Amino acid sequence: MDSLALHTCCAPCLIEPLRLLREDFDAITAVYYNPNIEPHDEYERRHDALVTYARLVEVPYVELPYENAAWTATLAEAGVSTARLETPERCEHCYRMRFERVAKWATVHGFTHFATTLTVSPYQQRRVIEQVAREICARYDLVYAGRDFSEHFDDAQRRARDLGLYRQSYCGCASGKQSRET
Repeated sequence: MDSLALHTCCAPCLIEPLRLLREDFDAITAVYYNPNIEPHDEYERRHDALVTYARLVEVPYVELPYENAAWTATLAEAGVSTARLETPERCEHCYRMRFERVAKWATVHGFTHFATTLTVSPYQQRRVIEQVAREICARYDLVYAGRDFSEHFDDAQRRARDLGLYRQSYCGCASGKQSRET
């Protein structure tokens, strides 16, 4: 049976991709791995909203460890500044770290497919997401089942608001928050 490990950044971004991917997969697990989210209480708010929604729609979920120091170290090793506003290279490293970790988890747990909820957001770099995801899936012998869900962003936000789910105002990292505030 085909099974999908769905990298999940937050509850609002899960809503529409999950609905659409359920048409193709009977077994989907939402995998919450987001070491980029700062500060930690923001990470917890997003996690709690995801747990609430996952229980509501009866989708299994798993939380991988919060490894913020590893994310910062990954950027430092790549020579990418954490002080500047969002940059394409920082976002690519962020996608790469998260997808790599989820793909590794998916392989160990017998999943056949991988996708991410990130592509529902019009603020994400969907072309870079797809490129990185396909590369990592090939390395882990997973099928990339993602697609551009951005046309469903407004519906997802409306549904999240109707459900009273926490909706954040920035992607996750401190520089993303800074870019939203300027």
